[in-house]
Amino acid sequence: MFSMDLLLGAVVLGVLLGCFYAAVSVGLSISFGLLDVPHVAHPAFLVLASYGVYLLNDSYDIDPLLAGLAITPLFFVFGLLAYRVYYETFERRGTDAGVRGIAFFFGIAFIIEVLIILQFGVDQRSVTATYIGKSWRFGEFRIPIRQLVACAVALSLTVLLALYLSKTFMGRAIRAAPSIASTSASMAKRASPAGTPKYRTSCRVGRIRPPTACGNVCGSHGPQAKMYRS
Repeated sequence: MFSMDLLLGAVVLGVLLGCFYAAVSVGLSISFGLLDVPHVAHPAFLVLASYGVYLLNDSYDIDPLLAGLAITPLFFVFGLLAYRVYYETFERRGTDAGVRGIAFFFGIAFIIEVLIILQFGVDQRSVTATYIGKSWRFGEFRIPIRQLVACAVALSLTVLLALYLSKTFMGRAIRAAPSIASTSASMAKRASPAGTPKYRTSCRVGRIRPPTACGNVCGSHGPQAKMYRS
């Protein structure tokens, strides 16, 4: 028999859990959608951070939220180093950085997951806090406090990130980076004489290789740079 109470309870719990997963996916959305970085190791970083929170909570009885704040600078440096290696190795050296970057970050994710399994095994671990295991009653509904806390933290982080990207100079620069790159590439193609049909035709007649859009003359040395008259 259909129960409206069960439906409303499922909707409330689904919204709370969805807010948490939405906050988790914000970093991945910025990497892929805004910065065009194929950071497929982002979930592995999250799992590694969760085990770091577990270790601090289990060893020093630190609240999981405070433990997460404590390890944030460490993972900021870790992510910065990973991106720097990706940028110096792939992004600066060619246009196929996306495909190679996926393989690079996938390798990092694989290494992290293997190390986690070797250290902690495959058993589930849990943290302890005063609000875990308790729930609030609203009539016939019982909402776990741990999900309310996770939802509140997730919404707060999402709002702060949105304000940072829209109100600060660095945030606006980050948002403008993809459009600037695409606009610069389009302007370079239009400004280059190599893009005009007449120029390409004259190069074919004179048997000269036209320059690329970046302005570098291809084959400017050697026999290909010579003009042979008929």
